[in-house]
Amino acid sequence: MVCTVDAQWGTGTKLMRINCEHPEFADSWVEVSERWTLAEWDELNNSADWQSLMSIFAEKVEACHVQCGDKFIDSPDGITEDAINECDLVIVGFLGRVLQTACGHLVTLGNMSARPSLNGSEKMVAR
Repeated sequence: MVCTVDAQWGTGTKLMRINCEHPEFADSWVEVSERWTLAEWDELNNSADWQSLMSIFAEKVEACHVQCGDKFIDSPDGITEDAINECDLVIVGFLGRVLQTACGHLVTLGNMSARPSLNGSEKMVAR
C-alpha cells in the first residue's frame, strides 16, 4: 500500500490527509477536500492527460508536504510537471493515487458502519 487516509469525520475540517506509507517518504502527505460531487468524480475517472488531472488536483488539494529530491514542496501550487519530473517514482505514484484514494474513501463512507433503523426502536449494525 502506498498511501493511507486520515479523515477526521465531523471535526469541521472538511479535509482528508492522505499519507505516503513508503518508509523513505513517510513525511509526505496531501490534504484533499472531502467534498466531491458525482460529476467531479466522473471527471477524475475520465481524465486522460496530465493537464486534466492537474486541473482537478489544483481544485481539490488544499495543502501538502511532499518530498521531492532533497527538498519538500509545501504548497499545492508547487506540484507542477517540472517539479514532478524531479521527484522519486514512489512520490510520482503517490501523487497519482491521491485523488482516487480520497474518492474511494468517501464512496465507502470511510469504512464506517451503516446503522439502519428497525421499527424505530431497534438498531442493527451492518459491517
